[in-house]
Amino acid sequence: MSDSTSKPSAMPPEASATQSADEQQRPDDVLQEVSSQEESSATAPTQSPPETASSSGDDAFGAGTWYNNKKITSLWTTNQQRNSYAGVSGLGWRKIAGTSDSAVVALTAAAAHARDRDRAVNVKIDNNQIVELYVW
Repeated sequence: MSDSTSKPSAMPPEASATQSADEQQRPDDVLQEVSSQEESSATAPTQSPPETASSSGDDAFGAGTWYNNKKITSLWTTNQQRNSYAGVSGLGWRKIAGTSDSAVVALTAAAAHARDRDRAVNVKIDNNQIVELYVW
């Protein structure tokens, strides 16, 4: 059990020896490409979020780009598995990476918190998807 008074670090703590291999998720696992079968069944939002700017989305897979001091302007989701989008100020709609159920839930919850509290975010976009999010 960790000390409740400790400050968060810039890097997450290492997985404990008591965790199983399934519980230890490595960054490479998070950045795996979404299967073409999942992509073909997913639909995207049809309306534009506020402050939409064009973006080529030409990030090479695995070489994500950080965008700092952005706002989450809108959220969209559907009942399809791992299908959630966030509107990012100046970038438009970006799919939340569907690499795992827990990743989609965690990133969507963080984006919803940022939207609800009007907080600035630093967002990493890789392959035109949100793969990492800091809420300030």
